[in-house]
Amino acid sequence: MSRGTEKLSGADILQHLQQQPPLVLRGLYKEPANCLVVFTLLNKVARHLVMRLLACHPSSVTQREINHWIRPQSATEMDAAIGLAGQLEVVICEGDHIRLQNDYCNSLRVALAGGGQPWVGIDVKPGREKAVTPEELQTFATASWENLLSCLVQSRHAPDEIVKQTLETAGLVTRDAEGREAISPLGFQFLLQDQQTQLLFYVLHYLPISGLNTVEALSFLFKLCLSSPNKAYPVGALTSNQFLMLQHFHAIGLAYCSHERAQTYYATHLAHSLVRPDAGGDSGRKRFLVVETNFQVFAYNATDLQVELLSHFTALTYRLPTLAVGSITREMVHNAFRLGITGHQIIHFLRVHAHPEMKELPRVTYSPLPQTVSDQILLWEQERARLRSDPGVLYRNFPSRNHYETIRRHAEQLGCLKHSNSERMFLVVTVAGHQPVKEYWAQMFGSGNS
Repeated sequence: MSRGTEKLSGADILQHLQQQPPLVLRGLYKEPANCLVVFTLLNKVARHLVMRLLACHPSSVTQREINHWIRPQSATEMDAAIGLAGQLEVVICEGDHIRLQNDYCNSLRVALAGGGQPWVGIDVKPGREKAVTPEELQTFATASWENLLSCLVQSRHAPDEIVKQTLETAGLVTRDAEGREAISPLGFQFLLQDQQTQLLFYVLHYLPISGLNTVEALSFLFKLCLSSPNKAYPVGALTSNQFLMLQHFHAIGLAYCSHERAQTYYATHLAHSLVRPDAGGDSGRKRFLVVETNFQVFAYNATDLQVELLSHFTALTYRLPTLAVGSITREMVHNAFRLGITGHQIIHFLRVHAHPEMKELPRVTYSPLPQTVSDQILLWEQERARLRSDPGVLYRNFPSRNHYETIRRHAEQLGCLKHSNSERMFLVVTVAGHQPVKEYWAQMFGSGNS
């Protein structure tokens, strides 16, 4: 993974599950949908291990037998897969023997082979509730999520209190001395992430403060992720706690209900993208940027949110109804660095939002982001590492050179001298060394000469 696409800490479902106690994980594994989500999230080697053990269950398998399933050079990857599956309570290690955890095995078999209580959509009966089209669902989900992001960028009020609390708990917003909300450096990094990372980061910080049972909350989330696109589901099948989650997910665009007393709900493409990156979470994202080698930036048909993001590292010159024009400047990029945005995040943002016409050009002719621009942004970032500011105390206006040299030598002996200039007779000592030097001055020359 490149540095430009590094995920925020706390935006990984597997890491979240690894932090759960065994009792919670075993409670999750009683539901086939949960087991299927966990299986989907595992890496290729871990899935291979699970499928092999599923065929062997209820018998256990020795480590030596597992080594015959893989090539010798893949032994390290298999050991890591066993460790991961063990942390997730997917497999049970008993000495040298390994087997699937019983609940996980039984539920995964149901999920893969069929049986049990199906999680299927229902047809909306004519005359009761109007069916929602895929286009309407996508428009609603995109608008709802962008509304939440706009709360960060434009310091607008959150859609509801739980959204506001989640943003604060996640560290995306801060409060000043007067209690006014403002976006934090982490919030700026959040805005430049891809949509799936944003969704995961938000949802995984919402779950602990929702006040809901962990097993019940995760079960509903996973079922929502696996729901069939454009299918209506019965609200009556949800518990009261899950209904509260549904209302919140409706507010942020993960689910859709036509009104508070609706009998059915829909999962949106945003919910599907939580565990399936190819499910279209970013498919509706407009690629609108053209960046030229002279650092000029043209944003075509960009939303207010996109222009607001762009303005944090671009000096906007003018804006027309369908076009915003600006320049990437050293001053604006350094302002972005002070907000906690990194050079790689700026480059990643410019690349993933490059206009389709730029991406269709041959790379030998042009790149979605000119190399001169990306290199210069990284060079500007390196400038911040050249200088380091440290606090100190300045001594100057000495009565004579003898006074200056005496104090300079003493500060040097104490190891607190940071800088001295014999020609102009001034010196700088550390904050910690200021008091000893001051006492030495009073001892040698008296306080009247200070």
